[in-house]
Amino acid sequence: MKNLFHYIQTAPHRSRSLLGIEYEQLSRLITYLQQLEAESMAQQNARKIRVNAPGAGRPSTLRAETVILLWLYFQGVTTRLQGRLDEGNRMETSLEKAAFLRLERHELMRQS
Repeated sequence: MKNLFHYIQTAPHRSRSLLGIEYEQLSRLITYLQQLEAESMAQQNARKIRVNAPGAGRPSTLRAETVILLWLYFQGVTTRLQGRLDEGNRMETSLEKAAFLRLERHELMRQS
C-alpha cells in the first residue's frame, strides 16, 4: 500500500470500514475542504504583510487529501477506542454491583 489515499482510490468499497464514510461522501468532503482552504488562504494573503514572495518557504510534505484521510482515520480509531473504554467501564461497574450484591446477600444470610 503506497499510502491511505492511494489505497482508498484503488479500493473505494473499503472507505466505509476504514474511515466511517462512503467513498462518494469522502470525495465531496475533500473537494469542499480544498475549496475552503483556498478561500481561507486567499483571505489571509489579502491582509498579510509579506516579507518573502508568495509561495516562498518549505512546501507541505503531505497532500491535502492525505491529511484529511489521516484525520478521519484517527478520529475513527479514537472513537472506537473510547467506545471500548466505555464498555469496559460499564462492565467494571456491573461487576462491582454484582460483587456488592453478593456481599450484601452473604451478610443477610449470616445475620439470620
